[in-house]
Amino acid sequence: MTTQINCKASFAFEVNQLADIPDVPLGTELLCHWGQQKECHEDNNIRAMWAAAALKEYVANTGEDEFEATISDLLGDLMHLCDALDVDFDEALRRGRNAYEPESEGRW
Repeated sequence: MTTQINCKASFAFEVNQLADIPDVPLGTELLCHWGQQKECHEDNNIRAMWAAAALKEYVANTGEDEFEATISDLLGDLMHLCDALDVDFDEALRRGRNAYEPESEGRW
């Protein structure tokens, strides 16, 4: 039986606004090795910070500042982008989930 570990991103600092999330230094490399919870957790924090950087840029253009509303709006706008680029959003979401699940369980 394979034991799953929890490697979901979680910051060791309080986040009340996007500005509380630091930027990832350029050239940062992911370190995770299969089953090494500490490194996988740190890698997923880096992935979350990369996503936060995109969200910060989105907020700079939209002015929305509430996390859930901003993420929902961005997802909707990504759907519009997929339409414009003839990309299947549901397939992109499926592929993203297929990457997220093993990463968050330390199986990547």
